[in-house]
Amino acid sequence: MNCRAPFLLRDDILVIFEGSRRLIWRPQGRRDAVPELWPQKADIEWIARRRNGGRPILVLLEEPPARLTFLPEEVEAFPKKLLRYVRPTDGGLFEFVIPFLDWLPEDVRGRAQILVSRATALRATSPTPLLPPWLFETDVDSRESVRFAFRLRPHLCSDADVAALAAYARGSLPPLEPAHSFREEVHKA
Repeated sequence: MNCRAPFLLRDDILVIFEGSRRLIWRPQGRRDAVPELWPQKADIEWIARRRNGGRPILVLLEEPPARLTFLPEEVEAFPKKLLRYVRPTDGGLFEFVIPFLDWLPEDVRGRAQILVSRATALRATSPTPLLPPWLFETDVDSRESVRFAFRLRPHLCSDADVAALAAYARGSLPPLEPAHSFREEVHKA
């Protein structure tokens, strides 16, 4: 079960973890939890408002497509709308495939796909010990509020790592408006 949040606000930058962290579990009735694919409609609208308002967003990418493995009894708890992402595997297990950036407009997804291709090429030509932990996209319109970073080496992403990534991204993101609280922004909707 994924217990880590799919996003956080760090130094007024919305940091989104694209990949396995998008499958979240919500308590429901007698069951321990029911899976949900984040972001939901209200979340997508909130992200779009941030993007359209020029608010900074950093998307941290995992190798697409992100896959999670489940036992048959776990899949039984999945809502019907998520079953389209479930595939059987050898050995009686099931694989849940997270749709890659399905919550962003196609042109923005295209930029992420270019970064994934760059990362794949870099991995193919460099020994793993020489790879940096993250690859940031370059040559992005300075007015674009969304930036992508791709994880090149498997490692845990600590809160300190996220803070460092957000600080680094801050230098490449559009200037920030005066800070306000996350709660005010969410309740505007």
